[in-house]
Amino acid sequence: NRAGFTMFQDGGIGLSNGAHGILRAYNRLAREKRMNARGYLHFMPNIMDEMLELGTWNMPVSDYLYYGGVKSFADGSIQSLTAVLGEPYACKPDFCGDHVLTPEQIAELIAKYHCQGVPVAFHANGDAAIDQLLAAHERPSRERNVIIHAQLMRPDQLPRVRQLSLIPSYFVAHVYHWGDVHWQNFGPQRAETISPVASTKRLGIPFTLHQDTPVLPPDMLGTVSCAVRRMTRQGRLLGKDERVDVYTALQGVTAYAAYQYHEERCKGTLQTGKTADMVILSRSPLEMPDELPPDIRIRSTIKAGREIYSAGD
Repeated sequence: NRAGFTMFQDGGIGLSNGAHGILRAYNRLAREKRMNARGYLHFMPNIMDEMLELGTWNMPVSDYLYYGGVKSFADGSIQSLTAVLGEPYACKPDFCGDHVLTPEQIAELIAKYHCQGVPVAFHANGDAAIDQLLAAHERPSRERNVIIHAQLMRPDQLPRVRQLSLIPSYFVAHVYHWGDVHWQNFGPQRAETISPVASTKRLGIPFTLHQDTPVLPPDMLGTVSCAVRRMTRQGRLLGKDERVDVYTALQGVTAYAAYQYHEERCKGTLQTGKTADMVILSRSPLEMPDELPPDIRIRSTIKAGREIYSAGD
């Protein structure tokens, strides 16, 4: 709440032991109205299959908890050199990454859940992993399936993303936190195209931005700044042509975030009749189109018309 969140996604139910206990805890907190943000839970396939048998996966538990879909992995991460690439790593010329699932397994999983109307969020960082994910979709996604991270999305892949109605959710804060490492691992040309937010926007594709907490702490204003500035820790401009203006970056954490969860009619923009989920900032983020005010901070977070955080000034 201090970071301005009124909704969040837990994409890891079933990644570790104790998934059923975690789910019971979420349900208890929601029933007791002790959650100050709406949670969207994504389940690993084994847990989702149990819920499909019970017929419980696609129902809102409360106004603060929703079972959102299934989560799976196509590859690893770009900073650990385990994302699956079409061309080898510049720093490791004989290696293209590690597959988590085969192309056949990815296609089987997507087809299985598509038939049951279950949204799929697929972790895919490398361009080859994204290729496999695109090939596995035989028809546009009614469920607005998500490509999680999509770090090395190539420009030629984006028209297919649009055709299939997929939503890339970019971990654009990588540019600042690991951009200098990516410069070495991929070489300048590929490193500059990570998280191609501007190219995505130009094609009219809805996108979202995230921090992958606990990889990074929840800090949406910081992420917006990364999408706008694209500066690395060492002060390198990484991907000048993939910078976006502040308003576009804000869409990725408000209007498009609501769209990702089929909630654009009730959330995501300030309109009469929509749920009063909002933050009050110390300054307008739109004072400058290409830069967030450096001292901007969150003064208040409001969920469904109720203040759930105040900076106290």
